[in-house]
Amino acid sequence: MKKLIQLTLIFTHLGLTVIAQNQQCGTMENLEEMQKKHPEVIQNMQAIEHFTQEWIKNNPNSKKQIPYQPLEPNYKSGKPNSKSLCGYDNTYFTTIAAPTTIGQVVSPSPNCTYGGEYVRVTGMVAGRVYRVSTIGVNNFDTQITIWIANGGYSCAHNDDWGGAQSEIYFNPLSNGSYDILIDEYNCISNSLCASLQIELVYTPRPVITIPVVVHVVHYGEPIGTGRNISAAQIQSQIDVLNEDYRRLNSDIYTTPSAFRGTSDDPLIEFCLAQQDEYGYPTTGIVRWLGSQPTWSNADIESIVKPNSIWDRDSYLNIWTLEFTSTTLLGYAQFPGGTANTDGVVIRYNAFGTTGNVNPPFNLGRTSTHEVGHWLNLRHIWGDENACAQDDFVDDTPMQTVSSSGCPSFPTTDACSPNYPGIMFLNYMDYSDDNCLSVFTYGQAGRMDAALFGPRVGLLSSVGCDPSTVNIDNIELSKRVSIYPNPSLGAFTMELQGVQQANISILNILGRKVFESQIESQRTTIDISEQPNGIYFLIITTNNSSTTKKIIIEK
Repeated sequence: MKKLIQLTLIFTHLGLTVIAQNQQCGTMENLEEMQKKHPEVIQNMQAIEHFTQEWIKNNPNSKKQIPYQPLEPNYKSGKPNSKSLCGYDNTYFTTIAAPTTIGQVVSPSPNCTYGGEYVRVTGMVAGRVYRVSTIGVNNFDTQITIWIANGGYSCAHNDDWGGAQSEIYFNPLSNGSYDILIDEYNCISNSLCASLQIELVYTPRPVITIPVVVHVVHYGEPIGTGRNISAAQIQSQIDVLNEDYRRLNSDIYTTPSAFRGTSDDPLIEFCLAQQDEYGYPTTGIVRWLGSQPTWSNADIESIVKPNSIWDRDSYLNIWTLEFTSTTLLGYAQFPGGTANTDGVVIRYNAFGTTGNVNPPFNLGRTSTHEVGHWLNLRHIWGDENACAQDDFVDDTPMQTVSSSGCPSFPTTDACSPNYPGIMFLNYMDYSDDNCLSVFTYGQAGRMDAALFGPRVGLLSSVGCDPSTVNIDNIELSKRVSIYPNPSLGAFTMELQGVQQANISILNILGRKVFESQIESQRTTIDISEQPNGIYFLIITTNNSSTTKKIIIEK
């Protein structure tokens, strides 16, 4: 049984005792530095973790945690080297219809399936989760293998989830009929009775679409060259996110069924924003001319992010750039961190699938991994090597250290010594892009808790909707220039072709700190008595209005 962690222990390793490995992902290191500067983040994240566990446990619409159980240590006959537990060689017993309402349980009649027989279940629906179980009164040690009807391919299998009996929480990849194969341990046939239950435990919620703004940090290169990546490269990354977070990736079909059977559709999609935080039209791509070619994590957190971030409660902010570190691929901020640094940072040549990308990180899975952190997922191995901590998800196996390259299946280690071993193909491991293919049901549950908890603002965001801003407002916005920005508090505002306007400045709390009427196309404004931070300059004429973000840095 996977080790369950008490809430009181969860935050003993939030970056403070992390085992450094490869440093492909800098999320835990970033968290460690943030906690040093902002100790309140620890309390924030403790509260979020408590909410997450309670939400998963008590919300009637949540995806409940399903404990992971490997096979018996003395599993025989060479089967662990195959991608299915038992071959499709059972004989037909009967056909039953899948349950259609939550909590409904169906079984064969009579409920006596022999070892070496299969029950065909019709009408299974993709996205729904079914509990397929032999836990009950049985006369032998059962194994379950699920195949597409008529032996198309193996989809899932389990042995000994509950004592000597087996159970699978199964989310079909496609609608249709599936064959539930029952075997005695070691794929043996017999004439003994096993009871079989199929229960509908979850029906999918509506898909949630998250608006994305991609901040391309370059050093003056032409668009499509080097760090200044093309719109096509950016769109290719959005496409990968939409595949991976909907379980539409083609490599799910080559995933060993031991792990494919625990995979899930997180029901999350992404769009490049069509309107910015002020309602103006946008492509969702902002190009930011940097003052240096490469960036350290410290400079990203103190310079890049605060000067460019959009409202973190309405958008997923992604920055692409070149790191000073030559091994770092990306990092993210967990829910509960500081507001002006929230988002995901990705090395420009590990972003997307086309353009300036370098193998083996050329399939967009770095962003899939880091967005997982942003939605409150942890590394699958728990960021330590003593099998004492894990990722707070019950249906992923324990793991000693991160994976690299593309291990062969099955791969075992000290934490998971039995078949099927470690889940090296999980998006929250460090395997190469072409080796990653799944989120689990439990991981999807944590992401749901993030979206209905600390990131609930995204559910009401209109960032994916076309802008409805008055065209006069758009034209006014184009005529405004502000410099320097950031400033020490004194800056110049130019309004091309505008003779008179009312201006007001609000702080981030919405309190008005400045108000004036101007009658000149060029005006100097001084609010240097205000503290450092983000402010909003509102410009209003007779028939239009626009808002600009200004930043004070002293």
